[in-house]
Amino acid sequence: MGAPSTSSISPASKQQQGVAVIDDRRSPHSFFVYLMTTATKNPRVLPGFGPTLGFTLLYLCLIVLIPLAAIFLKASVLTWDQFWKVITDPRVIASYKLTFGAALIG
Repeated sequence: MGAPSTSSISPASKQQQGVAVIDDRRSPHSFFVYLMTTATKNPRVLPGFGPTLGFTLLYLCLIVLIPLAAIFLKASVLTWDQFWKVITDPRVIASYKLTFGAALIG
């Protein structure tokens, strides 16, 4: 005869076998409430990821992006001659040598 069809097995016996049973008599709202409550009970893989990402982006903006934007804004108001004088100043060239030399060694 074979195995009985799944439609002839009662919901109680399906639950005993470990098969998920959705009660059709319930409203769709209760099913979504069930999904939301089971989703919040499971711990996250990376707890605290949201606040950590927020602090990281905040400090990235404060320490890196805002000063970098200020440099470009300041350079944008200079004429080409003024800009060339600034980047070819002996002190600036010494800082280039120091920076690139340290980067090549390290």
